[in-house]
Amino acid sequence: MFPSDSLRPSTGEAISRASTSQQRVIGPVPDAPFLKWGLRDLDARFRDFMEYAEFSLGHSADSRRGYKGTYGNFRKFLSTFPPEELPRKMFAIEEWISWNRKRGISQVTLNTYFRQLRPFFLDMAKRDGFENPFVGLKPPHLPAILPKARSLNECKHILLSAEQYDWDTPYERWRAVGIIGILLYAGLRKGEVLRLQFLDVNLDAETIRVNRGKGRYGGKDRVVMIAPPLRRILEMYIRERRKHGFAGPGFFASMKTGQPISESTFKRIVERVRHASGIRFSVHSLRHSFVTMLLKSGVPIHVARELAGHSNITTTAMYLRVFDEDKRQEIRKLSFE
Repeated sequence: MFPSDSLRPSTGEAISRASTSQQRVIGPVPDAPFLKWGLRDLDARFRDFMEYAEFSLGHSADSRRGYKGTYGNFRKFLSTFPPEELPRKMFAIEEWISWNRKRGISQVTLNTYFRQLRPFFLDMAKRDGFENPFVGLKPPHLPAILPKARSLNECKHILLSAEQYDWDTPYERWRAVGIIGILLYAGLRKGEVLRLQFLDVNLDAETIRVNRGKGRYGGKDRVVMIAPPLRRILEMYIRERRKHGFAGPGFFASMKTGQPISESTFKRIVERVRHASGIRFSVHSLRHSFVTMLLKSGVPIHVARELAGHSNITTTAMYLRVFDEDKRQEIRKLSFE
């Protein structure tokens, strides 16, 4: 199935106008105008998809960044063929995966590429009537990877390093401790921290409302309970925040503007704490630590799933496998000599 002849793209600009108008005709047609497409036409259609993903589907900036990077890889694959082969090769998903595998791309990255290109073709199938080449295909197999949680002592040291770092002001100190604390004690993802609003944190009810977490259709909301140690940290941060008179809606505010901190500021804070601690942790490993410690503390797996915002309980169950690794390490200490 292909777009109607009225959408025949003579240039990238033409198909962009057709895409923006959303005047799609779904169904078989005798003529297949997409057979005349070049890379510029596909580029224009991808730009339309990115706009659609942002404003109509509400996909996050991280998701859209992934789509763009993966499309760049797919475009590089297409550019290795003569122009006349483009209409056929743009549907050769398995060949694209093989091309990447021969280049030494890891299974994890291949799986990510597959999942990040699929929405583009799904959009063309739904809005243009193109046949979706992903139908019937399974993502590249993912190797069994244990969550990379930090140890209890490492988590304590990372949090202490955030507090003891030589920050310029008390506000910056408790902002950094608040960020690390909310990653460790509440398991928020980077994007969730950056989107956090002041009214989302309710110390009286001891809850944090997470808006637009990971998930389809713009993400799902959830509520995370505030542990007593995290409450004390956030109380210190809010006290410093009020001293500076920051009244903006964002929870973690910029020293210069009072507006929500940028992603670059977030990364700079984490990098300073990482350097001070001497532990090469990632932001996501702190989230792994949160889920792992929940389960080790005896929190029922279905409750841990809700607190972590996992769509599937099998994702939460992966963290139980970490305990097997702990057991393996401990049994090596057993000796009757």
